[in-house]
Amino acid sequence: MKKKEVKIKSVKQPSKILIVLGLVVLLGVIVFATKNQSSSTTPVPTPTENKTSQTSLTPDEETQILAASTTIVKANTEEGYKYTLSIKKHVKDYVRVDVTPGEGEMIDPAQVILQKEDGVWKAVTFGTSFPDMYDKVPELFQ
Repeated sequence: MKKKEVKIKSVKQPSKILIVLGLVVLLGVIVFATKNQSSSTTPVPTPTENKTSQTSLTPDEETQILAASTTIVKANTEEGYKYTLSIKKHVKDYVRVDVTPGEGEMIDPAQVILQKEDGVWKAVTFGTSFPDMYDKVPELFQ
C-alpha cells in the first residue's frame, strides 16, 4: 500500500479591505432588518397634536377640540392610521382642524369641522370638502 503525502497549505489572513467590506455588508443587513421590522409593526393610532394654533381658544377648549377630532378621525379611518391634528381656524362657534397624514400614509389630508354647542365642542363633519359649511361659515375657510 502506497502512502500518499498530502501537503496542507497555510491559509493567509484576509486583507483589511475584505474585513472592512464584510463589516459594511453586515451593517447594511442590520440596518435593512431594523427598518423592515419597525415598518411592519402597527403603532397605536395616537395623533400628534399641534397646539400652537393662532386662535383665541383656551387650553381646555383646545384639549376638548383635539379629543373630539381624534374620535371622529378614528371612527372614519383604518386602525393604525397615523396623523397629525392642527387647530387652524376659530370663527364664532366653529373650529377647523387640519388632519395631516403621517409619513407613509397613502391618503389625502382632511379636515374636521367642530361646533360649540352648550359649551361643548362637537365634531360636525370630517372629510375633504364641505359645501354646506362653505356657505354657512365662509370665514372658517379663508
